[in-house]
Amino acid sequence: MGYGDLSKGNFRLKYTGTLGVLVKAKQSGYLSAVAPVINMLRSKGMWLTDKIISDVLRLSGE
Repeated sequence: MGYGDLSKGNFRLKYTGTLGVLVKAKQSGYLSAVAPVINMLRSKGMWLTDKIISDVLRLSGE
């Protein structure tokens, strides 16, 4: 892999957002619940639609 490949972002990395990390943390046993973390993020100004929240809670089994 040359420097050109590095600048193009050819790392074969998957990008996961904050909510995806929370779901994975719950699935892996690092979090017992996602909802309290989502509520804290919203109270600190993170803008999340009700649809996104319901989808994340469904994916995390809550």
